[in-house]
Amino acid sequence: MNISLIIIMVCSTLTVLFFIQFGIGLQWKRSCSKKKFASVLLIVWFSSVFLGGNSATLEDANNVRAVRGVVLSALFIISVFGMLRHISCFSRAGAGAMWMLLYAVFGLISSYYSPDLILSLWKSFEVLVFVMMGIYFTRFITDIEDIKWINNIISIIMLYLVFSVLFSVLISPADAIPKMGVARGMMAFAANGLFPVINANSVTQFAAFLISLSLVYILNNKKFDLISLSTFLVGILVLLLGHSRTSILAVILSVLVILFFGRYFVVTGIIMLVGAIGAFWGLASLSKEYFYRGQSEEVFVSMSGRTNYWEAAWDVFLQSPIIGHGFYSQRVILGWSSVDNTYLQVLVTMGVVGLLIFLMPIFKITLQLIKTIPTKSTKADSQLVWLQLVSIYLLIMVRSLTGPTFQDFHSNLCLMMLLIVCVNSYVKLEVKNKNSN
Repeated sequence: MNISLIIIMVCSTLTVLFFIQFGIGLQWKRSCSKKKFASVLLIVWFSSVFLGGNSATLEDANNVRAVRGVVLSALFIISVFGMLRHISCFSRAGAGAMWMLLYAVFGLISSYYSPDLILSLWKSFEVLVFVMMGIYFTRFITDIEDIKWINNIISIIMLYLVFSVLFSVLISPADAIPKMGVARGMMAFAANGLFPVINANSVTQFAAFLISLSLVYILNNKKFDLISLSTFLVGILVLLLGHSRTSILAVILSVLVILFFGRYFVVTGIIMLVGAIGAFWGLASLSKEYFYRGQSEEVFVSMSGRTNYWEAAWDVFLQSPIIGHGFYSQRVILGWSSVDNTYLQVLVTMGVVGLLIFLMPIFKITLQLIKTIPTKSTKADSQLVWLQLVSIYLLIMVRSLTGPTFQDFHSNLCLMMLLIVCVNSYVKLEVKNKNSN
């Protein structure tokens, strides 16, 4: 392993260990220490997405994939035995999780008519493992504190990933911020993580998660907390370095939702005032230049060329619109690992039938979040949890429009499964609280 990668890992780890000794970081640490096994299991589950083939040689890539196979097999066994011991996990997980399970099973079935049977079987098995892990994790959720615990672990994971990107830029800037092809100018940049390997789109989304989760803590905390503020500011810095426009727009939407439904109207007014002053000073033109990212207007309007291959993907979908071409078949037919639109990829690979199954958990979780919008009578802890859950929901949903998310093996699939079971548990807890009152 390159010495710079070791330094990045060590620096990121030490920084996170420092952060969780104080303020909100200490709360995250104490929350995780109460469920040590489950906390480690969740971290391993999420980390498995980084066991890909981004290695210098084919032999190294195959070794990493072998490790991923072992890890996923272990997670599969743990989830199966865990659910057999706690059979109530299925009912507690809710309808959204069951639809995701059906989606994974349909993916396995679709391998039969896929152009690459083995590839489709393996990729759909990856999804099945993640879905089953999400269902299994309902055994650890019994009250509002357990949902906060999951959000706390997500916060720690995002903090580590954000710092890994920051140290990648500081230690090896040429590798972390490579040249952007035809883009030109000082705004033509996008930071990547080197260890673990994280593309710029995910870098920006991870930073957006950290910003949103930290903001809820900052607004909900009556006392000044330097750690919360620091994580928030580090998140903004890495968000700007990542330079993915989709997640930047998503975090703006997330912040507005947090401020509005959290009823932080004074803060909203201050932000609007600062924005108006910034526009007056010419920051609007600078923002436009930043969003264009050194691209021509034509490339910008085509969403960095996405619309061109969306057309090609649509033509492939029309060849088998009902049941698609088999799970992950776009890799064989089009030669792409993703068509950069979650729903179009589902249409290509699993057709209209697969898309309808896939949309059901989204429809379910959307209704649940709307049903539980906080009111003045909502407890502070419940409001904090809802605001964090809805921010995670928005960041995943917006990303799904221009990139891969939870349709196959991806960090967003892990987050989506946690979101589905947490929202379902949150709804049940809120109903229980209302009935007891």
